[in-house]
Amino acid sequence: MGHNTYGEIVNATHLDKGNISKYLETLISVRLVNYTLPLNQKRRGIYEINDYFLNFYYKFVYPNLSDLEINNVDEVMEIIKKKY
Repeated sequence: MGHNTYGEIVNATHLDKGNISKYLETLISVRLVNYTLPLNQKRRGIYEINDYFLNFYYKFVYPNLSDLEINNVDEVMEIIKKKY
């Protein structure tokens, strides 16, 4: 959904900040998520999905899940072709 900063992730998930930190550390340790800091900064980094399959799923499949469930595959494929 585009939430890539710590604050945005906390607000979007409505989970405790301590839990979010633990989850993000775990995802980073298994290399599913990257944490990138801006040049010469020690804070205000962003989290990005590192796995190509998960990235594809959350970019194209998840937003169009209801169309896929009712078998509108051709419409979803057109959306993917335009954005990919």
